Amino acid sequence: MIVLRSVFTLMCMLFLLVCFQVQAAKPKPKTVCKWEKAKTVKSGVRDFQGWLQYIPAIECKTKQLQKASPDPSSPEGVMVKFFQALMKQDKAFTSTFSPSMPAPFRVILEKGLLAQTTNFKRFIIHARISSSKAPKGNRFSKRFGKQGSMMFGAFDLLVFAEGNTSRTDIIVFLKQTKKRWYIQGLLCSWLEPMFKGMKKPWWVKAKKGKKTDSKSKK
Repeated sequence: MIVLRSVFTLMCMLFLLVCFQVQAAKPKPKTVCKWEKAKTVKSGVRDFQGWLQYIPAIECKTKQLQKASPDPSSPEGVMVKFFQALMKQDKAFTSTFSPSMPAPFRVILEKGLLAQTTNFKRFIIHARISSSKAPKGNRFSKRFGKQGSMMFGAFDLLVFAEGNTSRTDIIVFLKQTKKRWYIQGLLCSWLEPMFKGMKKPWWVKAKKGKKTDSKSKK
């Protein structure tokens, strides 16, 4: 039962990602590789209803981040720091992980994330929404917010980004601890091969069996 539920959860996750990227906003927004003091406005795009959209969107390529030193004191800074490490195939990406990130998920990422991102050369950060507003936002924020809470625990921001192409969506859950931002969890196609063979997902709790009275009734 646990395995079946986990497969269903992953299928739903991937389905939602596909739905989101198919309906990506058109035309492509203006972008700039600048994350310091990034500005957001209340989005007027249907797919980002209730979200704050980055105007311009933050788009960076590998060459633009060779000498950059992103500051994790901002949500945008920690995301750029995380993506930068993946582009460089640097194990330092683990320094962006939240102290409260589920241990099993941390292990999965440490073991397999670099292998899944060998051709990662570009990203765009499009929009964000707070965890408190996610349930009141559009259907995507509601579903991803619920999924994130179930799999990764409490978070503060839900961020929508994309990888090399508009068909590689990346949903990131951020958490702030002592004035610093961290990666609490993420949902993306990179996880699919890393989740294969998982027999006991950490986010699925086994139902407790009913206790039976060992004493025979007279």
